[in-house]
Amino acid sequence: MIESESSIIAQWAIALVVGLAGVAYGFQKLVKSWKATDAESSVISIMHTELERMAAQNTILAEELNKFQLEIIKLNKELHNLSIENQRLNSEIASLTKEVSRLQIMLVENKGT
Repeated sequence: MIESESSIIAQWAIALVVGLAGVAYGFQKLVKSWKATDAESSVISIMHTELERMAAQNTILAEELNKFQLEIIKLNKELHNLSIENQRLNSEIASLTKEVSRLQIMLVENKGT
């Protein structure tokens, strides 16, 4: 009977050691998994922060681009106005050139008479 009791105690001891090893292994896996999850959370947090920074930069760039486009529109209007003014001045020059030519012809005719 003593042998069977010591055999039972040995079996229980082995079972206890195997159980503790299993618990230690499970705990180790849990810690490793938690570290991996923590690293993933850290990466996600960094990515989220970077996305917020990029969104802020995108907003600033969009505002500046809008200002730039408005300036281009103003410059195009100015260029159009200057082109119209240039055409008007060219017409006036052509008219004055005709008048000068007419006056020169009149002067030549008056000298001849």
